[in-house]
Amino acid sequence: ALVPRVIGRTAAAPGKSAGVSRPGPNLTRDSFLAECAESANPNLRNAAERLISVAEESGATLNWGKSSLSIRGHCPLWKEGRNPVSIAWLYRPSEPAADWRVFMFGAGIFRSYGDVDPDLKEFLEAYGQRFAGDDHAVERRTMSGPGWSFQHEHATLEQASVWAERVADALKGLRELQA
Repeated sequence: ALVPRVIGRTAAAPGKSAGVSRPGPNLTRDSFLAECAESANPNLRNAAERLISVAEESGATLNWGKSSLSIRGHCPLWKEGRNPVSIAWLYRPSEPAADWRVFMFGAGIFRSYGDVDPDLKEFLEAYGQRFAGDDHAVERRTMSGPGWSFQHEHATLEQASVWAERVADALKGLRELQA
């Protein structure tokens, strides 16, 4: 059997029940960044703002949920074309589950949606693997697919610039994939 190369720790996703919504309003850019500014990591707000700004400049759709922001890109190969492909998630610093106080990068479509175009799947797997060798990377296996997460305490503006460049490249690459 083949065993994937893992750098850092490997964590299983905590169980979450599908379809259960948290009470309260969805996050906004301002509320998310305000929480980041109050975190123990003085770099977290700037790191989050860098990721959000680059995603917006790169044409991403930002989906503000109750506990996280997802960064999504449009792709002609995605059979659910009207729904963008999620490639990054920024979880709020006040997330009750400490294991989920993270920035996560990967592909949010593999397990949730049956058949995925092989070229899209290959593209997204390669994108996710760009994070595998980073310091403090933790492999995540979620209901949607594989990813790499980084605890908020490890976020720096320098690291966020690297992450942002990868996100921008992925958003551009998704738009360029053709059937």
